[in-house]
Amino acid sequence: FNTGYFRIHVDFATTLSVPVITAIGNAVTTCGAAYTGPTPTLTDTPCMTPVTWSLVTGPAGMTINTSTGVVSWPSAVVGAHTINIRATNAAGNDTEAWTLTVNPTAPVITAIGNASIGCGAAYTGPTPALTSTCMNPVVWTLDTGPAGMTINASTGVVSWSPTVIGSHTINIRATNATGF
Repeated sequence: FNTGYFRIHVDFATTLSVPVITAIGNAVTTCGAAYTGPTPTLTDTPCMTPVTWSLVTGPAGMTINTSTGVVSWPSAVVGAHTINIRATNAAGNDTEAWTLTVNPTAPVITAIGNASIGCGAAYTGPTPALTSTCMNPVVWTLDTGPAGMTINASTGVVSWSPTVIGSHTINIRATNATGF
């Protein structure tokens, strides 16, 4: 009875494969929040590492950890943003993209002071402001006001040619995809 044995030596330096990044799903976050992306993986890590990660495209202010591939964005801005990362090794590279949707927060209007106008004078209100840019874009509406008052839906400025003397309460509303 004769037995034999043999050895096999795998040299990763000569069998390194081009990296292939596992698909990354789309994500959603809220404006102003810090975003930390998922830790990307490779389809065959032992045969594809080591890799260096880079950010190919992303919003201004986004960075990537070159060792882990995790992207970070300290303050997300409203919109749909394409993030594209790349894994590179000596054999080549691969890229993976996903969409990060950043939703606005519900609008909060900065307080508007009372005003007085002379009898018969036309009134144009101030341009209302929101407490954060994370609330834009909004549509402005006039909830209550004297007869004949109008509002510019884009700017929120109210206009009126008074026909009666007295005090009048004006309520305006800012509405976006999140609320009002």
